[in-house]
Amino acid sequence: MHLLIVDDDLEFSQSLRRTLSDFGKVSVAADFRSAHKILAIEKIDLLISDYFLPDGNGLALIQDAKSLFAEQKSILMSGATTKEIAIASVNSQITALIEKPFTGSEIKKIINQIIDIKFIELNEKDHKIKIQDHCFSLTPTEFKIFKYLFENSDKRVTRKQISDKIWGSVEISDNVFDTHLGNIKKKMGSYSHLLSNIKGVGYSLELQNKKMMN
Repeated sequence: MHLLIVDDDLEFSQSLRRTLSDFGKVSVAADFRSAHKILAIEKIDLLISDYFLPDGNGLALIQDAKSLFAEQKSILMSGATTKEIAIASVNSQITALIEKPFTGSEIKKIINQIIDIKFIELNEKDHKIKIQDHCFSLTPTEFKIFKYLFENSDKRVTRKQISDKIWGSVEISDNVFDTHLGNIKKKMGSYSHLLSNIKGVGYSLELQNKKMMN
């Protein structure tokens, strides 16, 4: 998946780029003209643009992108969303509108809704997972963790809840716990963004359609 962030605040763009890196390749442009050059030669799966650009505006950029690719997905960012901007966004068929400032989890949630993960399947016998067309194997312990998150998808479960479920009264180090979660995310590949962690709150596996196989 290839994302393009367009914003003249380079510090903000680089921070957002790091936040969204789990989704795949993330390119950055500082203005309308630079973004146009990228759109002309690259297939962009999701265009994320600020409304106010030094040499134009994000709405016009998204409209141009849609003229190149009719199904272009887009998010318009705005620090001051007026009624006029909101109406223009609807008329221009912007996929989503988000107001600054926003958190990483807020924009990730919007992106997950946009990209629409249609299918995820667990094979308990072989400890295999299938997300869309991506298949991967987990160790028995990793599978137990994934299954617990799977069964509680779209909820936040704490580190303690996971530990109690998987290891019971046996105490494990933070390093062991983090290694298992890190291995799972790595094996999820380009879908690793579906497994999120908010420090001090908990873990969540954000799914839409799911299926368990014995």
